[in-house]
Amino acid sequence: MYNKPLIVHANSKKLYVLDWLDPERELTTKLLPFADVIQTPERVSTFRISPYTLWTAAAKGLVADDILNVLDEYSYTKIPVSFRNEIRRYIQAYGTLEFHEEHGDLLLVAKHDSIIKKIQGIESIKSKAIRNPSSHSMLFPMRHRIEIKKILFSHDLFVKDFTFHPGEPLGVHLVSRTISGEPFLIRDYQKDAAKAFQQYESKAGGGGTILMPPGAGKTIVALKIMEYLQTTTLILVENQESAYRWKQELLDKTDLTEHYIGVYEMKSEKLPPVTIGTYANIAKNIDAFHGYGFIIYDDAYKLPAETYERTIEIRTRYRLAMASTLARADEQGNKVFALVGPKWYEILHQELIKKGFNVPITCIEVRVPLSAEMKQQYNRYSENSNKRRELAAFNVQKDDIVKQLLMKYIQKQMVITSYRTELIERYKKLFGIESIHGMSDESQNEALIKQFNNKQISWCNISSLKAEKVLLKGVDVIVATSYQQGSEREEYLRIGKILPKEEGKEEGLLYSLVSEGTIEEKDYRKRRICLLHYGFPYIIHKAEWIGNREEK
Repeated sequence: MYNKPLIVHANSKKLYVLDWLDPERELTTKLLPFADVIQTPERVSTFRISPYTLWTAAAKGLVADDILNVLDEYSYTKIPVSFRNEIRRYIQAYGTLEFHEEHGDLLLVAKHDSIIKKIQGIESIKSKAIRNPSSHSMLFPMRHRIEIKKILFSHDLFVKDFTFHPGEPLGVHLVSRTISGEPFLIRDYQKDAAKAFQQYESKAGGGGTILMPPGAGKTIVALKIMEYLQTTTLILVENQESAYRWKQELLDKTDLTEHYIGVYEMKSEKLPPVTIGTYANIAKNIDAFHGYGFIIYDDAYKLPAETYERTIEIRTRYRLAMASTLARADEQGNKVFALVGPKWYEILHQELIKKGFNVPITCIEVRVPLSAEMKQQYNRYSENSNKRRELAAFNVQKDDIVKQLLMKYIQKQMVITSYRTELIERYKKLFGIESIHGMSDESQNEALIKQFNNKQISWCNISSLKAEKVLLKGVDVIVATSYQQGSEREEYLRIGKILPKEEGKEEGLLYSLVSEGTIEEKDYRKRRICLLHYGFPYIIHKAEWIGNREEK
C-alpha cells in the first residue's frame, strides 16, 4: 500500500501524484516551480521534469537540493542516482549562455568553452556565424536571433537574451473604482502572478510566461505588471474583438485616457503609447512598431505559428506571454518559453475551486443516434470525412435533446453554442431564441449579451467563434451542438465561460451533443482526453438518459 503520494518514473522524467494521498494538493504546489503539468485527472496527476523546467527553477533561485529534497520527502521509490545527477547538471547549466548586441550584430557568449564547442557542432547554427570573437563566443547577424533561439531550445540549451531596447516612460496606475463606480479589487493569486514576473523577469532578460485557466483574470495581471513597469506597451491579441475588449479594460481599470490607447488597424496614423493589435496585422507591418518598453502576447499559444513568431523581432525591454493553455495541434506550444521567457507562474483550476473563485465542472457527452434516413446518407460518404462531419453536425435528433435540456434547466442561465452558424439560426427558428454570431447586427448582439449578463433573459444562442470573443456572465450550463475540427482548445474555452463562481452558482455543466456511431465520436475522443487531463470529470451517456434523469 502506498503511503507517500509521489511515484517517480526516472526514465521518462515523469512524476505521478496519487491525488487521494494529496487531498489539499500540497505536493502539487511544491512541484509546479520545477515541473510541468501534463494532466490532472481525479485520481492520478502527472507532471514532467525537463531541462527547460529545471532551467526555469534555477532562474527562480532554486538549487538542486531544493528539488531533490521534495522528491526524497514525497517519493514512494528511491530517486535513481542518474536522475539526481541529471537534475544537478541542468540546474548548474542555468545562465551559461547569453545574447548581447555588439555593433548591431548578435553576440552569443558562454561561460565555458565546452558549450561553444558543442554549439559549433550544430551545423544549422555554425553556418550562420560571422566569426568567433573568442574561445567562448560567436557572432551572428541580428536577423538570425529568433532562429538561433529555437535551435538552441531544441538542443536543450537556453539563452538569456539581453538584446533589448528600452521604451519611453509612461505613467499608468490602476484605479480603485471602475467606470461604473464598483470597487476594483485584485485577487491574491493575480497579485502573486504579477509579483512573480516582477521578481524574476531580470533572470531571463525581461521575459516570462504566465498560465491561468480561462476567466481567471489574465488581463488584470497584465495591467498590474504595466503599473509596475511604467513604460509604453504593445499588446498582441487574437482578433479585433479582443483588441477592443482590451481597450475597454484599460479605460475601465487604469487612469489612462482615450488619448493614450489605440487599436491598430493597419493605418498610417501615429501609434499611441499603448497600442493593441492582432497578431496578423502586426506581423504584416513589424517595422512600424518600435519604441515600446513592454510587449504583451495575449493568447500566446498563437505565437509559435510561423507567420506570427516574427513579432519577436520587435525590440523591447520586457515581454509577457499569457495563455490559458499552450496546447497546439502541431505540439509547438512550448516554443513560447524559448521565444518569450520561462513560466514564472501557473495556477490550476482545482486551486481556484479551493480558493472559492471557480465552481466544479462536469462534462457530459451525449451520444445522439442518427435517423435511419440520415444514417444511409452518412454511409454513402465513406470516403469524404468533411461531408460526414457536416451530416453528423446537422443530426436532427439533436434538436430534441436541445429542447429537453432547455426545459430541464429553465431556471438556469444557459448557452447553446455551435461552430456552424446555420445551426444557430435553426435553433432561433425552432425555439424562438435570439441568435448571436458574426453576421448579426453588432448593436443587436451587444444588447442581447447585456440582457443575458443582467439575467433579463436566461437563454443565449451563440456561435462558438463569437462566444470566444465576448464576455458572458453567470453561465450555469452550456450545450454544444457542433465543433471546429481539431480544436481541443475550443472545448476548454467553452468551459471557461462556466468556471467563475458567481452569486448562487455552485456547479457548472457542459453538454456536448455527439452523433452516435459517426466521425464525431472519434473527434471528441481527443477533446475528452484533453478535458480529463485538465482535471474535469467527464461522463458519456446515451440520448435517452436526458429524458430519464431527474432534475437536481
